[in-house]
Amino acid sequence: MSKSIGFRNSGKLDIGGKGLEYGLVVVLGAIIILAAVVIGTQFFGGGGGGSEPPTEYRVKCLKCGEEWMIEPKEVGKYQREVGRRAMGVDCPKCQTRGSVFIMSQCPKCKEYYMPKSITSPDSAAPGDQDVCPKCGTNLREWWREHNKRR
Repeated sequence: MSKSIGFRNSGKLDIGGKGLEYGLVVVLGAIIILAAVVIGTQFFGGGGGGSEPPTEYRVKCLKCGEEWMIEPKEVGKYQREVGRRAMGVDCPKCQTRGSVFIMSQCPKCKEYYMPKSITSPDSAAPGDQDVCPKCGTNLREWWREHNKRR
């Protein structure tokens, strides 16, 4: 005995029972939810494998050696560039003009340091300007490897 497929007067497809209709609705709902989760995870950074953004940054005066922490909202005033060179801001401790810069933090050993691109921009080779002086980690390579899509 075969079941007939057709439209009832109500406009619903009649495949032989409500159980199949409910099953299809559940399967389609699950597919939609799964797609939304996958898209949301990719859109909001779940696939990058990166770390959380810093809650504070360390700055240093190259003249007097003072170091202190700043909030992320203050970063803009410390990141000035002229051409391809970083420009420092004036030190509030020793009053030296253009001597304060944001330090880099090694993601591996967590040590703060001043990149060679700031301390000696003319002698820094492109490949060694982002290398941690404590553990030798190249920041560009480290971030490139740890931010790959999985």
